[in-house]
Amino acid sequence: MVPGARDWPSGYLDDPRWGPALSRPPGLLDPAVLNSRAWRTTSFPAIGMHASARGLARFYADLVADEGPVARLLGADLHREYLAPQAAGTDRVIGREVTWTLGFQVA
Repeated sequence: MVPGARDWPSGYLDDPRWGPALSRPPGLLDPAVLNSRAWRTTSFPAIGMHASARGLARFYADLVADEGPVARLLGADLHREYLAPQAAGTDRVIGREVTWTLGFQVA
């Protein structure tokens, strides 16, 4: 990972919406920390995934495919429920309407 802008990460950390979320765990926006072996081998729910764009696209394709590995693991009924909207409303961090399934944002 490399910084995306000169004001990285202060542009996010100084924002009252993003700062509290993006400052935990410590080092979350520090390229030296994010590129370290310790970071890449530690499990952090929701933030610990490292993937290429192609790998991420494949992950989501497998996730939503009716005959894919996740559907086979969960069974058809549970897979449909997993992908169905479960909660919707205004996300106070990103400041817009969102819809969540049982594991990810869909809109």
